[in-house]
Amino acid sequence: MVKNKQMKIVLMDIFKAVGAPITKDSFIVDDLGIPHKPNNLPKNKMALYMFIHEDHFIKIGQADKNSNARFKYQHYNGHAGSGSLCYDIINDPEMKKYNLSMDNVSDWMKANLHRIDILIDAELGKLALNIAEASMHYIYNPKYEGKRKR
Repeated sequence: MVKNKQMKIVLMDIFKAVGAPITKDSFIVDDLGIPHKPNNLPKNKMALYMFIHEDHFIKIGQADKNSNARFKYQHYNGHAGSGSLCYDIINDPEMKKYNLSMDNVSDWMKANLHRIDILIDAELGKLALNIAEASMHYIYNPKYEGKRKR
């Protein structure tokens, strides 16, 4: 499993490679663990959020500074529709063994998924967030983010 210190080093290397003005103090890796309780998006922060199941990344998403609902609630809402992580889990044939429904998937996610949030200073802008998210997708190849050949 990836360690917080490793993730911070990876991010610093990515930002350095693209010439972004980001320092180690510009972001925080917040490992919520398993079980986890989603937090509010702090003021003046944007974020990447990552969900891990059985040591495999399944979702990496982003929330800008005005997207607290996306950051904290929407992926856990069984009735949120096709853009939510719970929708992907419910419709995944490999997850049928957990007997999940739209009514119990949220509690299951909080009890069984490892969540890591990367909080980034909002003043760095949306481009920094996009670079970080795309890089994490490439490195960790999350299951529900499209398919990439390895």
